[in-house]
Amino acid sequence: MKIKKGDYFLIASVLIFALAVWVCLFFVNTDKQADTVVITLNGAEYKRLSLNADYEIKVESENGFNIVEIKDGKVFVSEASCAGQDCVHQKSISRCGESIVCLPNRLTVTIVGDGGYDATAW
Repeated sequence: MKIKKGDYFLIASVLIFALAVWVCLFFVNTDKQADTVVITLNGAEYKRLSLNADYEIKVESENGFNIVEIKDGKVFVSEASCAGQDCVHQKSISRCGESIVCLPNRLTVTIVGDGGYDATAW
């Protein structure tokens, strides 16, 4: 099978479109002031904390525990009882719409700003 001139144009168009979408998604939340961390456990809001103060909170449930830390305007999970430890290995978050999820423990940590959730769905 031989690649034609039109195929190169199609591939370049798709790559440019993907880059444009990535840039829009990456920079869409930079103007929103991130100020609140919402911790959700089993689908219900567990706690709201300020992103501007340092906290360390242990979230316990029948599924296990997670230790959520807020330091220097960033949020991360420092310890967890889950087997995979994916939530612990995830990078810290600091922008509106970003979240950390621990599926085994049914925990979600999300950053919101401007008084509520933003419209970005990850």
